[in-house]
Amino acid sequence: MVILPFYQILIASINDLKTDYTLFMTDGRTVGMNCNLNYPAYNQNSKNICGVREKDNKNIISLCELHFSNLKASDLFSLSNKRILYPAISPDNQKIAFIVEDINTQEVFLRVIVREEFGWFPMPFVKLPASLCPVCFCTPDTLMYTNDKGVLIAALLTKQPKTVQMQEKGRNPVYHQNARLTAFVRNETIFVCGSLSDEIKTNGITALSFSKDGKHLLYAEGNNLYRYTLHERKKASLLENPTGHPVIFIAEI
Repeated sequence: MVILPFYQILIASINDLKTDYTLFMTDGRTVGMNCNLNYPAYNQNSKNICGVREKDNKNIISLCELHFSNLKASDLFSLSNKRILYPAISPDNQKIAFIVEDINTQEVFLRVIVREEFGWFPMPFVKLPASLCPVCFCTPDTLMYTNDKGVLIAALLTKQPKTVQMQEKGRNPVYHQNARLTAFVRNETIFVCGSLSDEIKTNGITALSFSKDGKHLLYAEGNNLYRYTLHERKKASLLENPTGHPVIFIAEI
């Protein structure tokens, strides 16, 4: 099986705690990419991969421009005695939200850093109880995350952050602004809401994203990669994963 026409897909898979990247080209070729970032997220507007790398026993949020020949990450921010997971970069490339787990207390919070003239600095008023689940920006100042009770929350990033419950239970949110669609996972079912609604049964989903045009969902079940056409409610195999390892990230480039 080859890639469906007009698709160029980047996936990341886990291999012995190491994240491997593979790019599927539109002509059917596969290209391995050397990038040492874990918990990747992709910003379609800026063509950046945001992730976490380890150095001197510290987790560091890093940003990497997507150049196929050479991927070199720039370190942005770190915290002592903290585990950093699931960074997500805002559509305007000015904020990064992420999950922090305190190594000593195991407390988990949502934090945000913002780009300023001399680097990236934390927004001190944003420290919201969270679960160890991915984060998703909707606009430059709003995001979705899963709180410590498993509730899917939308947050407005102001000096006094405003939050509202989106769903009683949900994780792994993704959002497409032009299509006005949100998708999230509950009990291995993908729920779609917004300009249309749908429920897609899966067998252990491991990665989820919208296509660039917002007309499709791309998702992974272990080694299996699928495209779901929203208006037709039709599922199709997207491509074969040659790595043989579970896919944790998928994005149309």
